[in-house]
Amino acid sequence: MQPYISCIIVLFAFSLSACRKDLPHDPVSVLDLNFEKTFGGSLDDHANDILVKNGTLFILGTTSSIGSSEGNFYLITTDIEGRQICEKTYGSSSEEAGVSLISIGEDHLLLVGYTRNTISGDQDILLYKVDLSGEVILKKTFGGAGDDYPVEIKALSNGQICILGTTKSFGSGAEDLYVIWLDQNGLLIQEKTYGGTGRDGGSSFIELDNQDLILFGYTNELNITNQDYYVLRVSPTGDTLWTKTFGGAGYEESQAIAYDQNNQFIINGHSSSLDPHHDMYAIKLNGDGQIIWEKHYGGMHHDGGHAIIRHTNGNFTLIARSNSFEAQAQDALMLQINSDGKQLSKQLFGGSADDRINQIITHGAFFYMIGETASFGQGARDVYLIKHFAN
Repeated sequence: MQPYISCIIVLFAFSLSACRKDLPHDPVSVLDLNFEKTFGGSLDDHANDILVKNGTLFILGTTSSIGSSEGNFYLITTDIEGRQICEKTYGSSSEEAGVSLISIGEDHLLLVGYTRNTISGDQDILLYKVDLSGEVILKKTFGGAGDDYPVEIKALSNGQICILGTTKSFGSGAEDLYVIWLDQNGLLIQEKTYGGTGRDGGSSFIELDNQDLILFGYTNELNITNQDYYVLRVSPTGDTLWTKTFGGAGYEESQAIAYDQNNQFIINGHSSSLDPHHDMYAIKLNGDGQIIWEKHYGGMHHDGGHAIIRHTNGNFTLIARSNSFEAQAQDALMLQINSDGKQLSKQLFGGSADDRINQIITHGAFFYMIGETASFGQGARDVYLIKHFAN
């Protein structure tokens, strides 16, 4: 299938002032939003990643409204105020999903996700290289006979491209962490798996100052009925330097990692070990994987950490999906914490139905957050874009 293209100068936007909430029993600060906007059609559409390049927002996700109803890659470009410039889809009549994107060089993007357009119908990792207008330059697939899917792509300081994911095709267990190193033209340099005989998978990763990688994921190797956080430090060539697991007797779901400084970093997700409804569960570690602090955040109902970003002032923003704090449904919860894990503020986003934020970035003095909303827009779910002052 050729990429679907619909480019316009400005698309009308939605102004959703009803998203703010006053919570009388557990006050949440009410801050002025710069905007909240939705994109998509009559079916399910959502976004997973976002970047800013040359004053343009590039948003990657999945659409069932345009192209195949099974799902295609969905690339939206807007100006810095969220006015849509262009939208494109990529894929076939089989299921495809866009997961993560990066900018490489002056005028190219790499988009990664998965496809079921395979002989077996299992998932393979699907990579597109496109120019800034969205035109495809190359397309590559990676994987084996089982399901393989990515969670994140990043450009490394040595010029290589790294993809973290999960594989059922390779490795020693039912699932393993799967890491692929590529050059900027998508040619394979090496691939490696990490894990034991059970279920292990990837969630997010960072590069340290010395080019070592910290891989963050999940494992049930030591906890047969429930999974724990799984953290590995590997060399630039992929050799394992140490592995650690974190969690209690309950279920821990790994999601996101952010670098602090001096080879310290924070991992974020959620845990049912203290609260059966789940709390957001964040841990700060040093470069040897030793715990500096661990914190549980949330209310009386389900709260699950989903994203994290470090501010230039050293504080962090944690993003969760939350049913607490008198939410009418699942809302997006933003917590500001300092480097010691002390909570500084919190804010809810969403409406009367389920809404979530999947990624957050900073640009200038603002946060840009993307995800999905069932409260607003014109479809069952639509892409949800928020611009918010990064106080």
